[in-house]
Amino acid sequence: MPLLGLGAALLATPAYADTRATAPAGGGLPALDARVDLAAAVVSAGGLRVPIGLERARLPAEQDVVVEAIPIGADRRVVHVRVPARDAEGVAWEALLAGGRNEPIFAGVTGFAGGDPGERTGKALRVVASGEARFVLVGDIREDLRICGQDATLLDPLALYPASLELRPATVQRLDAAQREHAQRLVAADRGVWSERPLARLLVATGSSVPGSRGASLTDGDVATTWSEQRPGAGQGEFVVMAAPRDVPIARLQIVVAPPRPEAEGASPRTLYLVTAAQTFEVVLPGDGWLEPGEAYEVVFPQPLRTSCLALVLGEAYTRERPHPVVGVSEIVAYSELDVPGATLDDLARRLSGEQGAVVAQLLERAGAPALAAVDRAFDALDARGRALAVDV
Repeated sequence: MPLLGLGAALLATPAYADTRATAPAGGGLPALDARVDLAAAVVSAGGLRVPIGLERARLPAEQDVVVEAIPIGADRRVVHVRVPARDAEGVAWEALLAGGRNEPIFAGVTGFAGGDPGERTGKALRVVASGEARFVLVGDIREDLRICGQDATLLDPLALYPASLELRPATVQRLDAAQREHAQRLVAADRGVWSERPLARLLVATGSSVPGSRGASLTDGDVATTWSEQRPGAGQGEFVVMAAPRDVPIARLQIVVAPPRPEAEGASPRTLYLVTAAQTFEVVLPGDGWLEPGEAYEVVFPQPLRTSCLALVLGEAYTRERPHPVVGVSEIVAYSELDVPGATLDDLARRLSGEQGAVVAQLLERAGAPALAAVDRAFDALDARGRALAVDV
């Protein structure tokens, strides 16, 4: 299915006091009148009586219920019902109903409904505007896997197809139109074959939109490994979330798109997004990186980033006219302000006594065994504060 949500924004669902809505006939579907009966805890729609899957004590007041007819294209409309739980913010029972069908397209509890705080999971239903029609999306959500700054990010998304009224896998941009429109645009520079290793590993992949993949190959320091999207189309919206040390300002990144021996079916992003909780950057790659194996593209930020979360989100791709390219990135490497030509871990260790001692310690903590040796060599020359930081390292 083509990318959903281009130029679209996730709709804020309006609240209606009316607990009834009618989807008029059209596109070969008969009209459908749907009504929520909270007293009976059911939704009546044509000949259907669909139980509302919330305990009675959790049912809301009538004015909090949403019942709306949604145009989905091809002159067809479905009814969306949302019954929010009284006792849990963001949790609701939702249903999608269509005329002439003997069962709901979807019916179930949405929101973070299961699991312990910090690791809750659930389902989500999204309605996305696209001109006069709407895209309807259903997918999983995980509290421990979401794009930086988002309350929830749709995983394994399914889209409602107007012709079949079925939910099928789709490629979906996880950043809404407003976020993409206001992203700061940066053009990457081609730096040739990647060779500049950082003083320390600042980014660690913690999760990705690809099932079964944490995205570790994106930050493992090995350009021979590649993280790739696994969705229909060109993978727009697929992402990797990475942890970063907040106290270490990230001045620039280098992105290696293709490994030294790239797979024939692979493809390079044309654009990608770098997202923190507070900022979004649209990065333009000036060439098809898959045709330049092992080459690095450098992104310099206007101001160094201080963030504990950074997400890479795919945008457009160099498809080379293939309908289903496998878009991937081999490595993303972050450099601090202290990553200057000729800098060594010994230089870094000697700066534990300086004004940037805390930042230096964070770098050394992430530099592995060679950093311990450098700290040992510098220890005797450090002042009391520098020695305390060295002990922490």
